Amino acid sequence: MVALKPTTGIVIARTPLIALMQRRPELLDVLFRSMGALVRRLTERATDLVFLDLEARIVKLLLRVTEERSASSVKGFPSILASARWSWRRWSARHGLR
Repeated sequence: MVALKPTTGIVIARTPLIALMQRRPELLDVLFRSMGALVRRLTERATDLVFLDLEARIVKLLLRVTEERSASSVKGFPSILASARWSWRRWSARHGLR
């Protein structure tokens, strides 16, 4: 597995994790929110693989990446973003999507 950012992972055995959640129930909310975000992200990717062709997936990825970065950190950001948006709109219109 490859990480895009420096990442630290931990492994917690089931029994200590359950004990921790019983002592600190507020951690359940954090855990469920994190798991929900992961499920949404994976579901979106799986849906894209099924319903979008390669061109649309690339355009969607470019659009997401350019929107995540600030205009100052990407040279030519406005033109890249405009191009990705235009391509996505064209593809969506061709396939009857919004």
